[in-house]
Amino acid sequence: MAQLGILKNFFVGVGEYILPVGIATILYGGISYGLFVGYKYIAIQAFNNVKIPDEFIKLIGTGSQEQITQYIQTLSTDQLATLSGVMFGGIIIYFLFEIFILWYGPTLFYTTKNPIAALFKAIVFTFKNFFTSIMIVVVMGVLNMIISFSNLFFGNSFLLFIPMMLSLMYFVYYVLTVFLYYEQTQNISPVGAKFDRQV
Repeated sequence: MAQLGILKNFFVGVGEYILPVGIATILYGGISYGLFVGYKYIAIQAFNNVKIPDEFIKLIGTGSQEQITQYIQTLSTDQLATLSGVMFGGIIIYFLFEIFILWYGPTLFYTTKNPIAALFKAIVFTFKNFFTSIMIVVVMGVLNMIISFSNLFFGNSFLLFIPMMLSLMYFVYYVLTVFLYYEQTQNISPVGAKFDRQV
């Protein structure tokens, strides 16, 4: 019977947060897409300034790694410098986006159900905990790279489930790290959290 009570409260919590989470997901996707489109435009303008052909831009999206490498070898010094600058700028923008969006989940669940207000609170929290935010994103990024490279060792063998399990563990660990740190810095008790009060 206790399990039935927990299940009942679970669906109450889902109903309470499904709209804020849905709007937050759309907002996240919209910001991501806007950054992508904006930076793609900047990259194309930079490529045009040094006369990098449009064929190369299309090749980045559709070509193999070998084809891209062969094409890069034909570029001039200025073109290579522009290409490196565009790639580095993209990495920086992605890195900063990950940092400032890092605490979006905890602020939405613990602080406010308003997705826009939660986003601003997440950004404020990032500034107050800037170095910690950088450290979490960097460490988790390195772990993700290691897990991604592990796929190369297992290929299509039956052992492929190992990196798949590692990826799942990585995701859970990432989420727990972010939420637990937010709880500790904000003095939030998990038992007293808003979405647990009815349990």
